[in-house]
Amino acid sequence: MAWMEEPFFTQAVDPALLQRWRSPLYAKEMQANPNTPKNKAAAITGQRNLKTLFDAGVKIAFGTDSGALPTRIPGFAEHRELQLMLRSGLSPMDAIVCATKTSAEVIGATDRGTLEPGKLADFIVLDGNPLEEIHNTTRIDVIYHNGKRVR
Repeated sequence: MAWMEEPFFTQAVDPALLQRWRSPLYAKEMQANPNTPKNKAAAITGQRNLKTLFDAGVKIAFGTDSGALPTRIPGFAEHRELQLMLRSGLSPMDAIVCATKTSAEVIGATDRGTLEPGKLADFIVLDGNPLEEIHNTTRIDVIYHNGKRVR
């Protein structure tokens, strides 16, 4: 998978885990795993369902499973989720709104999710327009949390 070679991913993942995933033995294990075809089919169904639910007006938000398993790489998984949302048929703006505004609404967080007076200033400054190319969300220049630059 090409995304596993991108610097944004390789810098986020534990080096030992990356080495394991790149090994021919791991590839053989996954090919032999009876759950692999089921998981691939479930992913396809999930993508189709995401678009169907979104089009029906169901609120779609980001989850909280980043970091829960070794395969949920914090700081990377969210960007991959955005990419997969586009593959499901959402527009870049729809995916970004789901990740920010809608996610805040779903958990009842009225102090975040959009940039406006009276809300926490949590945002990232990018070196590219994610509405033109969603991978630009990985081109992070600066991060602000609570209005303060994170170094």
